[in-house]
Amino acid sequence: MAYRRNFNRKVRLSENRDMYEKRHHEGIEEERQENLYHNVLKFFQCSFPQEESSFLEGLSYEVYEKILDMLFSGQSLEDMKK
Repeated sequence: MAYRRNFNRKVRLSENRDMYEKRHHEGIEEERQENLYHNVLKFFQCSFPQEESSFLEGLSYEVYEKILDMLFSGQSLEDMKK
């Protein structure tokens, strides 16, 4: 009985630890993407102050990275919207 109880406790603790680590990593990724979005938005607004920036919302992390690279290289707005 005691062995089974200890075994179940260890399994439960291991599952809880795994769930915590998974949520922690997901939170880090979300924060990282949100920070990149804000950086892209700031740089876009500095580069194109009169332009609408709504097309930047809800994009993937990879697309934000590509847009940031385009902003750094000075590409046109039409290239970024493609």
